[in-house]
Amino acid sequence: MLVIGSFQITTELEQVLALLENTGIGRDRIMAVPMDIDETNDALEPIQSRDRRAGGFEMAMACATAFAVIGTSRGFIWAWGPIIWGILSAIIGFGFGLLLHIAITMIKGGRPRKPGQLPEVTLLVRCQPESVEAVRRLLWQHQALSVGVVHQREKFQPSS
Repeated sequence: MLVIGSFQITTELEQVLALLENTGIGRDRIMAVPMDIDETNDALEPIQSRDRRAGGFEMAMACATAFAVIGTSRGFIWAWGPIIWGILSAIIGFGFGLLLHIAITMIKGGRPRKPGQLPEVTLLVRCQPESVEAVRRLLWQHQALSVGVVHQREKFQPSS
């Protein structure tokens, strides 16, 4: 049986490798494959920039909705009425949300990934069928991003 797990590069990955070796699964039955993103691929850039813009629009619309609700409810008391105050509050809220997104993006940073830093590692563990569940549980306990099991067949038969 083959258990496959995906991890971020952290100390959790090192711990799970050590625990797997301590449980009797030898190094020859464990393979860690670092995954990398093709930085020369220009097709990824529009997706990333589009997601940033979409996130800003979503935050601005959420703030506009919240401000509009508050402005409308307060508009029943204020002079111009709920409709005018609701519209004005929505416009102010949209601007506030957009500025908030820009500020968060600048603080959090659009820092580019360091060239030597890898985003993920795929861990392949070959084990006996009776120890599959223990290995899966161990991977999940150590913050695996995803875990899968491949049931090996006796003979490969292609479909016709």
